[in-house]
Amino acid sequence: MRKVRFDPFWCNLGQTSAAVAKERKSQDWKVAIATHLRQITTATNPWLAARLHVGKPGALSRYVVECKSGLRPPALRYLKKLKNAKSVV
Repeated sequence: MRKVRFDPFWCNLGQTSAAVAKERKSQDWKVAIATHLRQITTATNPWLAARLHVGKPGALSRYVVECKSGLRPPALRYLKKLKNAKSVV
């Protein structure tokens, strides 16, 4: 898998790399980044969970499903921002 640079994603959502470790595991912006990367890369849940500090891979999987199914409206708003931004993977 190619190396993924997270900085463009964090910046597009007004976050920093420092916030990744400090913020809640289920932050909507983290869920949006994970959902976006799951859609455009072959990144796995364990790999994303570790880099986004979201806890267990199973939890990340549930968050992504919730986002895609509309159960996390704030995460969906962040996801739309990411899709409209010019992010480089």
